[in-house]
Amino acid sequence: MGRRASGWSGSTSSSPWAHPVGRQKRGDPQDHRHRLKTIRPYEYQDAATLLADFWAEVDAMLKQRGVLP
Repeated sequence: MGRRASGWSGSTSSSPWAHPVGRQKRGDPQDHRHRLKTIRPYEYQDAATLLADFWAEVDAMLKQRGVLP
């Protein structure tokens, strides 16, 4: 309890809070997603796709944990 199970972040390498994800060049977008303790790159397209991807991830995690059939 109290741990982030999934999260999605958008940042650029010029941001002081940017995570070092992949091998992007300085100034390139470093959008990424968190799942438990891992960070993976995420290629942002638009807000609608981001929301669809987020809720698909939530559903997948709930199924994996046996909350959803």
